[in-house]
Amino acid sequence: SVTAISHFPLAAGLLVGYSFGGFQLYSLLDSTLLYSLPLLIRRLPTPVTHFAVQEPENDPKNFLYVWVSRNGPKAQHVFGSSPSVTMYQMGFKKKTDYPNTVLYQVIEGCNRRFEHTMWPYHNTSAVMVNSSTIMRVLPLVKGTSHVSTPPIDSTLVMFMCRGVEEEGRGMVAIFDLNGWYNSQMPLHPGWSDTNKLGRKTCPFLIQFEVSMDHGCILNCSTGLVSVDKSVLFQVESRSFLESLSMSFNIISNEEVGIFQLEGLRSQVITELLTHGPAVMSNPQHYLSELQCVGLVPILGGASEPGSSLVGGVIQGLTEMQYFILSVCLQHGLQSVLMGVAESCVVAGYQLSLENMIEWIRKTVEELVTEKNNLIDRLLFGDEFHPAVLSYANLLCKCFSVLVKVIETLSTETDGSNDDISYLYCTANIHNEIMKTTHWLMDTELLPHLTDAAMDCDALDDDRFVFPSNELASRYEDISDKRENFGLALDHLIRGLEFVDKVPFHYPAADISCLLKAKAYPDSLSQQLIILYILLDVATPPGDATLARQYCKSFHLDCIDLAVMIWNIDHGTVPPNITDRRLIQFESIFELAVLRLLSEGMVSEAIGYLFECKGDTYPHLRIRAYTAGGNVTRASRILESSVDSDDYGMLLECFVNSCLSHSCELITINNH
Repeated sequence: SVTAISHFPLAAGLLVGYSFGGFQLYSLLDSTLLYSLPLLIRRLPTPVTHFAVQEPENDPKNFLYVWVSRNGPKAQHVFGSSPSVTMYQMGFKKKTDYPNTVLYQVIEGCNRRFEHTMWPYHNTSAVMVNSSTIMRVLPLVKGTSHVSTPPIDSTLVMFMCRGVEEEGRGMVAIFDLNGWYNSQMPLHPGWSDTNKLGRKTCPFLIQFEVSMDHGCILNCSTGLVSVDKSVLFQVESRSFLESLSMSFNIISNEEVGIFQLEGLRSQVITELLTHGPAVMSNPQHYLSELQCVGLVPILGGASEPGSSLVGGVIQGLTEMQYFILSVCLQHGLQSVLMGVAESCVVAGYQLSLENMIEWIRKTVEELVTEKNNLIDRLLFGDEFHPAVLSYANLLCKCFSVLVKVIETLSTETDGSNDDISYLYCTANIHNEIMKTTHWLMDTELLPHLTDAAMDCDALDDDRFVFPSNELASRYEDISDKRENFGLALDHLIRGLEFVDKVPFHYPAADISCLLKAKAYPDSLSQQLIILYILLDVATPPGDATLARQYCKSFHLDCIDLAVMIWNIDHGTVPPNITDRRLIQFESIFELAVLRLLSEGMVSEAIGYLFECKGDTYPHLRIRAYTAGGNVTRASRILESSVDSDDYGMLLECFVNSCLSHSCELITINNH
């Protein structure tokens, strides 16, 4: 039976959910069936109750995310029945822009990407009461023209369930799609129990409990949510949910309750801007009423002003003070930080010099980890997300402010403290790398870099230099060995600095100065990177005149390979792919095969795959053989992978490929 119906305006469709757990999407334009979720084989049915839709921000692909809420099995012998929410990624072939909306058409596939169980208590049961998209009003970008309606964002979604035995008790969850993107799109929340405040945390999902004094909870709703322009942490940051402030209504059959979700960071910032460094000396006094996400007080015994902070004291520096200092840093509250730094050396504050150094060391480690994760995602992720540019800018600001704080401490101690000198060098080096990374992103060069960056072995090369000779010597004196940055972009940045007498931050218009370089790019990866950039800035883009001149100067033989990579990356794939060297660049190789298949060049794609050694790229082989009608050959590849960790993904790929090409499904391993 039908258990849920929802209008899907972005696809001009109607979502219909059923009691057995499946759902279908119908077109409202011509009343045709656009998609049908395969039958869910489960011991007990889990009926669909609600739908919610999210549209990603700045995603170059035509993806929409459909949330399907399901109640637990309805059976008397099932105890602790918990509802769940599942996110499906729908890909569309076409996206049409209209004055006030967009329309996605021709669905190409639908995959399950994320699932979360709403009710954490195993001895009681719950049912879903709401799933809805939270519409956020975004601030206008500075310099843009005035529009009659502010931009609306739908990357937040809210879910709510209530207890069956305790009908006035509910659980609310808020999911941040951009935070999920930045966390490498995991299948589950991956709760962390190491939170300083003693509660489970996740960069893209928060969950908290609410209760009504009277009646049974019927629904939960919120209006438009406005993002404070003064909050520098935007959607792309890991801690956006900690900054989120919103109010929502809980409706029961007897009353309406208004709940305020006040972000922890926004309250800390307000107190810091009002009272400055004094907040650090006595956080119990200034932040006694502070509440974090989830409406839970984080200060133990708030009624007793002298009580200790939750988490206690760690080596003289409380967890709350760690958090306050981090907020200062991440929001660029430089004057507050300077006051704290100076007060650490001068008497009168709880923080000693050793405690401040401890915090700086910890903060440097966290920022370096963030930097490495950011670079790792940019180089090895599935796609480049433009919203990350703002986060890179924020990291630049964090490093810059931190370096100034360390400089202040160094001045106060007359530069005699080796720990401070070491931290200064480390932070400054990573600051320079982050600046270069941000510049690459801002000039739109970084999204085009491929696995070619991975071969740059510059750490042991004479061309690997630190930002300045002074820094290098100070760093060498303090550290027994250089810190291994260990990521391809670090190598790449230093690898490109081999150009003699040419600063790395050259303008794109003057890139021809590379042709006058005296140093030889000795690795294939370095050669391809430079040739790619030359092709990208040519007039018209892709013209190989400059690139060929560069190859002639250095007697390089990779111009055809560079042109091929540039063409593949820009949507065209030559059918006569013969250069075996392309196979070593995995992401470009996979992109080339998929583009060949999309153009109907199946035999070329299969021939291309034959160039690979062994049984690599099984998912591509399955797609290629099913596209060519050879389902039996594709099924053999699937059967040979039955014991691998990727079997589930390959099975889904096989079924979807068969359905896409109207192939007859066959039984494999009892599936």
